[in-house]
Amino acid sequence: MSYRLIKYDSAAASQLVTLPLSKSVAVRVLTVSFLAGSSVYIKELPDCDDCRNLEAALSTLRKVLDKQLATASQTPVRINIGAGAAPFRFFLALTAVTPGTVIEIETDEQLKRRPVAPLVDTLRLLGADIEYCDDDGYPPLIVRGCKLAGGTVEIDGSVSSQFVSALMMVAPICRHGLVIKLVGGVAVSLPYIEMTAQVMRCFGIDPVVTAESISVKSGEYKAPEAFSIEPDWSAASYFYERALLGAPSPVRLKTLSQPRCSMQGDAMCCALYKYLGVDTVWNPDGTVILKGDKAKIKALRDAGVTVELNLSNVPDLVPSLAVALCGVHIPFRFTGIAHLRHKECDRLFALAEELGKMGYLVEATADSLSWKGRRCPAADNEPVEVYGDHRIAMAFAPMACVMSWVSINSPEVVGKSFADFWQQIEATGLNTIIGS
Repeated sequence: MSYRLIKYDSAAASQLVTLPLSKSVAVRVLTVSFLAGSSVYIKELPDCDDCRNLEAALSTLRKVLDKQLATASQTPVRINIGAGAAPFRFFLALTAVTPGTVIEIETDEQLKRRPVAPLVDTLRLLGADIEYCDDDGYPPLIVRGCKLAGGTVEIDGSVSSQFVSALMMVAPICRHGLVIKLVGGVAVSLPYIEMTAQVMRCFGIDPVVTAESISVKSGEYKAPEAFSIEPDWSAASYFYERALLGAPSPVRLKTLSQPRCSMQGDAMCCALYKYLGVDTVWNPDGTVILKGDKAKIKALRDAGVTVELNLSNVPDLVPSLAVALCGVHIPFRFTGIAHLRHKECDRLFALAEELGKMGYLVEATADSLSWKGRRCPAADNEPVEVYGDHRIAMAFAPMACVMSWVSINSPEVVGKSFADFWQQIEATGLNTIIGS
């Protein structure tokens, strides 16, 4: 098993950090572009496993479609979509509405533990032909593409916004469009549903989105001439974390879209970290400076308040915020995050377990994460386990700003969303050494 040993050089001059492009926007653009029947010119795609795997799967599907239509073959063609939950769920819905194809969708082992039954059940109600290969509710599965009727369906929006987004994107292909009623309480990650709607609007389809339902009329996607994907705000959160923990040493970003101009709900990161003591400055040349204010951070800590946040709409910000607040010794309580137990790993368990190794008694309940300021003896020479989760690995790296060193097991997992994370974090003074 490989590891990264990270030490902080507070005297190192901050170099420009290049953020990856938004993986969340990119996988939606790739999906809708396929459904439009003509590939839009995408100026640049994120350099990450999820986008590469989805792009390769769509390329294979195009070839399979031509061959199977010509031969009427019913022999399934196996396509491995990798470990990305969003690419898998979007690709599943897309193949279900692609008549003339018979596809066996395979995934990496990690994704085989994440259920897909809510999406499969809903697609089957619409007429989709989907068969589980092994265990019901989990991949792999065989999909025989066909024309779906559409109509009205219900889905539990409190489980995953990706199920809803997958249905939204294929809705125009259904004969009668689709009305998706959200049941089971407040839908999680609503900004991701709105992101899907915004991408669809760029391709000529205008969903009507409310807190209770999404309505999409049948129609044809029309690809724009080109599409530019903005830098990833989820990735930016780790550099906001670094600015908070390493205050007043600044972090310099090459570029980042302003929150008011962004499709991404995680742009809320800017306001959240401003409250915690990190200021954001957009320079005329396009660079962005993140600078932690030690006086503001100390004032918030000395006030003795607990930072209470409902993060149901921005779950990907939870790891960086939890680690950062422990690092600056500000108690917190995050709620509305039960769905984090069903990500690449159980993120609530992972954060509580690994912060506990560092001496912070963090409590995880069914849908919350909190730290009341209680400490415990830190484990000696204990590396951070990442549980196969890229966000756990990236969130713990900046803790080297307040500890003598941090060791991260399986650092290569960052490739899922941010292939050169370790090179970019080094530009902020966090020096890393890889070993095995």
